Amino acid sequence: MMISQRNNLILFISLCCILYSCSITVHDDLLLQKSNYAVANCIFQNDKPFSIQISKSAALNDSSIEIVSNAKVELFSNSVKIANLIFDAASGCYSSTKSPEVGIVYQIKVTMPDGLILNAQDSLPAEPKISSYPIFQASTWYHELNGMCGQVEISILDNKNTIDYYEVEAGIVSKINDDINYIDNVNSSWYQETILFSDQKINGKEYRMVIQIDGNAAPKVIVRKISAAYYNYKKSLYSYQNTQNNDGEWNPFPKNPSILKGNIINGLGIFAGYNESVYQSISQ
Repeated sequence: MMISQRNNLILFISLCCILYSCSITVHDDLLLQKSNYAVANCIFQNDKPFSIQISKSAALNDSSIEIVSNAKVELFSNSVKIANLIFDAASGCYSSTKSPEVGIVYQIKVTMPDGLILNAQDSLPAEPKISSYPIFQASTWYHELNGMCGQVEISILDNKNTIDYYEVEAGIVSKINDDINYIDNVNSSWYQETILFSDQKINGKEYRMVIQIDGNAAPKVIVRKISAAYYNYKKSLYSYQNTQNNDGEWNPFPKNPSILKGNIINGLGIFAGYNESVYQSISQ
C-alpha cells in the first residue's frame, strides 16, 4: 500500500513513542526482525522529574509494545543511590520525584524480571545561552504550496570551555541560512523536525542562524543544549528516517539500513538529558 510521507511519520512516531515530557521509547530492533530484547528509555530534562519506560522489543511486523511493569529501577547520582522508581500504570513509566541538576552524572540500573541488568548514565547539560530574543520577519520568501512565508533569526552564545551540542526547534523548517554554513544534520530528503549541530566550528563564538519556516506567523523557538548521547541518538534517528524514505515512499527494507544509536548496556534504548529554553519570537 502506498503511504504518504506524513502518514509514515505518524506511524513511525507511534511505533517509537517519542514522548519528550516522559521518556522516549526507541526500538532499535525495528531493523532486526527479532523480539524480546530488553528496552529502557528516558529522555530527561531540566525542571521535570525522571520518568523511565521499560519494555520488550517486538518483531519488525509487530507494532505492539510490551511494557514491563515488574522490573526494579534504581536511580543513582554520582554513583550514590537516590531513588527507587515506582511503576505508574497510567503512564506506563517508572516515575521519581527527583529532577535532574546540572553537573551531576546520573545512572540507572534496571533489573529485569529474568535477572538481566541494564545500565546507562548521562548528565544534564548547562542552560543554553542566546544573545537576544529571536526576531521574526514575515513574507521574506515564497513557498510553492503555502505562498509567502517568513523567517526567524536567532544567535546562540557558545561556551569555549566545553564541548557542546545543540538542538533548535522553530516550527516546520524549510531551510537554514547560517553565518558559517555549518549545520551537521544528515541530509534530509523528506522530514526533519529539529535542527542539530555541535560546537565543533563555533566553539566560544556567537552563532547566528536565519531559519526559513513553512508559515507566516511568529513561531515559538526552543533552544536545547543536549548531551552527546542525545545528539548521537537523534542524528541516527534522522538518518534512519531518511534511509527508510525512497523517493517519497516508505521503504522498510533499504539497501543500506541505518541503526539507531542508544546507550543502554545489555539492552536497547536511550538514557540522555537536555536543558531547554523556550522563547516566543518577536515580529519585526
